[in-house]
Amino acid sequence: MSSLVRLNSALDWIDIDDKLADIGCDHGYLADLAFKKGVSFVQLIDNKEGPLNVAKKNLYEYLDKTNAKFTLASGLLELDSRVNVVAILGMGGELIANILEEGKHQASNVNKYILEANTKVPLLRKYLFDNEFEIISEKIVKENNKYYELILCKKDSKLIQYNELDLEFGPILRKEKSSLFVEKWTDVYNKYQNIIKKSDVTPDKLVAYCKMIEEIL
Repeated sequence: MSSLVRLNSALDWIDIDDKLADIGCDHGYLADLAFKKGVSFVQLIDNKEGPLNVAKKNLYEYLDKTNAKFTLASGLLELDSRVNVVAILGMGGELIANILEEGKHQASNVNKYILEANTKVPLLRKYLFDNEFEIISEKIVKENNKYYELILCKKDSKLIQYNELDLEFGPILRKEKSSLFVEKWTDVYNKYQNIIKKSDVTPDKLVAYCKMIEEIL
């Protein structure tokens, strides 16, 4: 379930005239915010009936004056042709990559993807780079003492150049180096340094990872 902080951060990237699809619709919370913003069409997609039924109840006040489409399907496989923006929030990075891969032929009209992976963010970035997705913007937010990274990207035909730092820390996040970004990676660095100090045999990978963090900080 995506938090309100993350949902509002995603909402910033959705324009009033966008036609949105929310994959794994999370009881309709993002659609609710989008309709309040002025968006007129949202396709809510989930592979379980339960969240869709709850979403219909939560969005009942909008059903007469907006266009909410509820779709029981997996990922992007039943994507409406009107959709130009896809949001996939609160899933694992590997699952998001699989959804994008499986639905790539159904998403030909999509010009904007809003993604938030709870795990394996570097894996997701690698998929995006290797499959000609350009990362347009990134955000880092904090909720309940956990950090979450959101990615705004679009499909492009050009070859994307990237390196290990881009994968691990985000090509835009590591350049902008916001206070929250520094806070997150300082916390991670300190945690691993404590592990190294207490360990009789320090794994080389852990030492190398700390050096990477030092480089971006």
